[in-house]
Amino acid sequence: MGRLTTIDKLELPLNWHFEDAYYNNGKWLISFPNSNYLYRLAIHNDTLRENNALRIEIRKWIERNIDDLVIIEHIDKTYFQYYSETRARNGGYQISNNWSGFYFEKEESAIMFKLKFGEFITEVTEKHPRYLDET
Repeated sequence: MGRLTTIDKLELPLNWHFEDAYYNNGKWLISFPNSNYLYRLAIHNDTLRENNALRIEIRKWIERNIDDLVIIEHIDKTYFQYYSETRARNGGYQISNNWSGFYFEKEESAIMFKLKFGEFITEVTEKHPRYLDET
């Protein structure tokens, strides 16, 4: 039975889970992707926020269909959009651009997840997907 979790919910220190975990300023750290979890698929948080049932379906599906641990990580790509090229402090607005990254240990697990939830999976982009076509 698979399990969906976050890094901070793992029972043991990170060096028991990841070869490249390191200790810095009193806490264990890891960056993704890493040698243990090479496969990442992402869903924009707007999609998950607009469809609460999807989050529940993803968790249940992982528990039933994936044998290994799936780690979810918040990916923040929030940025400031300026009204003009002068970049005046009051001349723009912040655009929230957050993603949920699902990291898989096995490629087969990532493929199965993509086959099931492919319509929601997108590449993580610096710009919000709603504004990608704007120059």
